[in-house]
Amino acid sequence: KNYRDIFNNATDAIYIQDRGGRFLDVNQGAVDMYGYPKEFFLGKIPEFLSAPGKNDMKKIIGFVEDAFKGKSRQYDFWGIRKNGEVFPKIVRSQKGVYMGKEVIITFAIDITERKKMEEELIRLSNAFRMSIDSVVISDLEGKITDVNEATLKMYGTDDKANLIGKNSFDIFAPEDKVKAVAGMRELMGKGYSKDKKYNVILKDGSKIFVEMSISIMKGMKGEPIGFVGITRDIANRTQAENLLVQSEKKYRDLFEKSEDAILIIHNGKFVDCNQATVNMLRYNNKEEFLNTHPSELSPEKQPDGKMSFTRVNEILKIALKNGSHRFEWNHKKSDGEIFPVEVLLTAIFTDEKKQILYTVWRDITQRKQAEEELNKYREHLEELVKERTAELEEKNAKLEYFNKLFVGREFRIKELRDKVKELEEKISDI
Repeated sequence: KNYRDIFNNATDAIYIQDRGGRFLDVNQGAVDMYGYPKEFFLGKIPEFLSAPGKNDMKKIIGFVEDAFKGKSRQYDFWGIRKNGEVFPKIVRSQKGVYMGKEVIITFAIDITERKKMEEELIRLSNAFRMSIDSVVISDLEGKITDVNEATLKMYGTDDKANLIGKNSFDIFAPEDKVKAVAGMRELMGKGYSKDKKYNVILKDGSKIFVEMSISIMKGMKGEPIGFVGITRDIANRTQAENLLVQSEKKYRDLFEKSEDAILIIHNGKFVDCNQATVNMLRYNNKEEFLNTHPSELSPEKQPDGKMSFTRVNEILKIALKNGSHRFEWNHKKSDGEIFPVEVLLTAIFTDEKKQILYTVWRDITQRKQAEEELNKYREHLEELVKERTAELEEKNAKLEYFNKLFVGREFRIKELRDKVKELEEKISDI
């Protein structure tokens, strides 16, 4: 009875097999491991428990024979449960006596979780080794136990001995040690400390600005066993962020201080504008303008006689297709006054679900007035030219008449002179 209680209450699977490997008895642990009832095992060999293609059954049969000869054997075995799940286990077979007969007693332990942990450790080991960020592992007292290549490179050494055994707090710059202690308190309370920024000291005594995240490492039973810190040199990123902030400020200054109206249209709605827009359209403030629908800013028709709504759709298609489009448009101020603008639409995003247009309006009222004055002056000049031309044509006609008259008179005088000369010659002959 004591044997049977121990046999059935064992958490590991236990099998009793004869020399041929057939099951004579199995415990509850085996039943739980595979999901088959006890009766299903009896009289069968282990082959039906083997995951297809995962085990060398000839070698396993050899292990069983060795065990029967008194040579205990331990080996890995891939089983398959009744539900089709494949899992790993460690098997240990040894010779024993059951009901007065020599048998093989086999113990099996499901190592699924251990395999997962081993795979995770391999994955973490690869990540640790190949990470471009510095990874530092320390014990519960803060002493460094391992570092990766990226840490050595960042620290300025090729020898781990320069870091291993050192207290991790020693790498913090003096001005940041208080901050590091505060980060440690957060770490102990939450189990992690994320994206903290510190100055750290390198081997040559110089400092770099880094971003650091630290987590508590835990053992098999969930107990704390140390710390793992991931550090990234963010000096370049910080510089880039500062440049980006400066660039954004410069853009915002240009946006706000421009004398032209600048608007951002997102999916057909105004989402931002500068003060020049508010002033140009005579709204009280930006919020009032942004709550206005774009259709309220145009008259019913444009100067070419087309409906504004129709023209808008045509123009938007051109801008989204070509990336930008410049055109003239009549807009309407908040008080109803119609005025002309030159519009430049630039497509930032053209996706159907995210259409963003950067829009610039330039009031061309004065230019239009100047063009109108110029047209009037040109028309006046054309009238003057016509009048002058008519006068010249009239004078030319008169001149031609008198010219013809003068030429005829000269011809007749010549004829008379010729006749006088002829008469004079005749008289002299007499």
